[in-house]
Amino acid sequence: HFLFNTLNIIMSFCRTDPPQARTLLSHLSTIMQRSFANRNDFITIKDELEGIKAYLEIAQSRFGPRLKVTITLSEDLLTTEIPILSIQPLVENAVQHGLFPKLNDCELGIDVQSEGGDVVITVSDNGVGIPAAKLTTIFTQSEGIGIKNVFCRLASIYGGKYGLSIHSQEGRGTNAVVRIPRERRVSS
Repeated sequence: HFLFNTLNIIMSFCRTDPPQARTLLSHLSTIMQRSFANRNDFITIKDELEGIKAYLEIAQSRFGPRLKVTITLSEDLLTTEIPILSIQPLVENAVQHGLFPKLNDCELGIDVQSEGGDVVITVSDNGVGIPAAKLTTIFTQSEGIGIKNVFCRLASIYGGKYGLSIHSQEGRGTNAVVRIPRERRVSS
């Protein structure tokens, strides 16, 4: 979905704003290079956020001034390693499904903090929210492959008290929370 949506956005600017189309292609190139260049299972938070920022530049062209993004993090966490694509699918989901249906005042937050010996990453939006019935099956249904994939990978890597949780209210927004140990430990 991401590539299809991005190419459609860029195509819409080709005729009306060629410089913007070139800028968006540059951001897409950055995202694609990062995807193909990284052959590791883990990536630093800094690198994951750089890819997210490139994605958000593309999303911003679609939303215009109605999208406000806030990223809050403890600088000492930038070199912490996390499983690759732990945050980006949550951001994409918030943008595509939570915020895009809104007409205005779209807010996306990414918060990365240390809590005890853990890293807690929260992706929040003030979007349309997830219906309660869908929320109960969000980690098991095939429709939500991005979220399901993040949930399953984190559970298999860390097990126990770590992983992904989602809290949502219809009409108020969604919080997706990733909790992982600060030091890379895998479950046995």
